[in-house]
Amino acid sequence: MHPSESKTQTGTVGHTSGFHASSRQATFTCTCNTSCYQTCDVQSTSTDCSDTGGTVENLCHKMASGMNSLGSSSADGTATPARCVVGWGCVERACQFCACSLGVEVSFPMNSLGGPDFDVTGGTPDWIGNLVIEEQCSACQEDAGSPGGGGGVGDPGTLEQIEPGYGGSGGGGYTWCYTSCTYYTKPDGSGVLTCTPTNICGY
Repeated sequence: MHPSESKTQTGTVGHTSGFHASSRQATFTCTCNTSCYQTCDVQSTSTDCSDTGGTVENLCHKMASGMNSLGSSSADGTATPARCVVGWGCVERACQFCACSLGVEVSFPMNSLGGPDFDVTGGTPDWIGNLVIEEQCSACQEDAGSPGGGGGVGDPGTLEQIEPGYGGSGGGGYTWCYTSCTYYTKPDGSGVLTCTPTNICGY
């Protein structure tokens, strides 16, 4: 799991004091299996779309929000790491008694990570605090391990997912996928290293 990422935007349009605020926090999980198939998933989020303080002409500031997220997978996480995108819509419109209509929808046309699109309904907002948070997974890295003696069992190979901001081989911040490797010696003296997955990835 990657450390949480957050973004915040504020504005003072139509305020005599205080402000409107938009914030979004997202946590992503990147995993690799023993075939270097990688996925990126949005695990958890927290949000804020609010308005505080005094307003011009004492108008009510109506707030509207919407959210959508999109993860992805990659058949070859070593060459093309997976990505995740979160779209958070937060808009404001001033009106008497907050009786006006306002909404915002977040979408990913054609399930494309090139989005998101923000579609506002119910009129033109006075303030827009839309946010986009993106995550690019680190590439899966494979280490086949070292061969043992003739006909022996080599060191276990590993497929590791290195998380940003962490370090230390085998420490926190790695997602491990194990394989068992055996080195076979042929009659002509040459050899071949054969690796077989033994279990699934674990954090």
